[in-house]
Amino acid sequence: AASRIELAQLTYQQTQDAAQAMQYLDEAQSIAPRSGTLATVRASILRREGRPAEALRTLDQYVADCNTFEAYWRRAAYLAEANEPERAEQDYRTLTTFQENAAAGYDLLARYYLGLKRLDQAVMTAEEGLRTYPEDPALRRDLMQSLLVRDGTGDRDRALGILADLEKQLPEDTSLMMIRAIQKMALRTPQAFAEAREILERIVKREPTAVNAHLSLVGIAAQEGDDRTACDLAVRALESSPTNPALLLARARAELALGYVPMAAKLARQVLQQDPNRADAFDVVAQIAVAGGERDLVEQARTLIDTAVRGRPADERLLIARARFYMALGQPQAAVPEVETYSRTEQGGASVVVRATLADLYRASKDLARADEVIRQLEQSDPD
Repeated sequence: AASRIELAQLTYQQTQDAAQAMQYLDEAQSIAPRSGTLATVRASILRREGRPAEALRTLDQYVADCNTFEAYWRRAAYLAEANEPERAEQDYRTLTTFQENAAAGYDLLARYYLGLKRLDQAVMTAEEGLRTYPEDPALRRDLMQSLLVRDGTGDRDRALGILADLEKQLPEDTSLMMIRAIQKMALRTPQAFAEAREILERIVKREPTAVNAHLSLVGIAAQEGDDRTACDLAVRALESSPTNPALLLARARAELALGYVPMAAKLARQVLQQDPNRADAFDVVAQIAVAGGERDLVEQARTLIDTAVRGRPADERLLIARARFYMALGQPQAAVPEVETYSRTEQGGASVVVRATLADLYRASKDLARADEVIRQLEQSDPD
């Protein structure tokens, strides 16, 4: 069954032949009718084919047939990705009722809330789980991370206390090292940067493919104004992860800071070939445009980002990247209509970043009255 499921995935990825992929999955189902992987792959293909109702029925049937922790977990993940938060939350909550896996259920539910930035619920869920499983390291980690992100009164001190306890239990845990390094970097002092750098070097020595640690090292060098070191560190990181887009863009920024526009353009082009919708790649291309080079790349990026926004008009990161791109080109008016439209939606209207971007666009377009009006509305709704 596993080989047929894998063949179905490969077929669809390479040819988008859904009928052939489904045939392989039907064959797999005759061998393993309760396979969770099969149900997930089938639902994924159906969704990508524009058949979301059938996709969900597939997972509903899988849950009804199996009624297991895994079944609810797979459906919860699908619902979260399909932007059905209420149903996803119900399934994640159900995971906590499976006695043998309840600790894992609380872990998944807490992380779900954390991902949605529902921080009070993330904290309460982790605390609820810890009352029954007080030594569970995953739940303690969830609580620590939720407290750090919430950053209310006493949250940071409490979180750092949990971190210190976990570090004693798991001194070689690189994810804990990373959290400690991030806390050091947040202090933004020369000594804190030096201590963070030491921790990060320990991480990449243990795990050469630890992308976030490499990016943090590059970031520290850039913040210290050492663009040559930032570039060298990005090159080193790419030796272990040569196609990682975040690392490619980190090197592109460093190359650009050093004045090597053609190399920065080559790297940005490589990223856009991998992912034509990658918002931070357009930011780099905008910087290249400001540097006055690579007109062909700039025009290619213009076409890509316009196409991407037409296909995903509610993608906030893309909209903001496109606004910055056109402001860098000196053509802010070109980005105004799409940002205006999105700002009138419930989600866009609630976004401080979107409204601030709209004000920047108006200001760059010399429409100072409308810029001032947006800023006044922003100050009234969000005094901070």
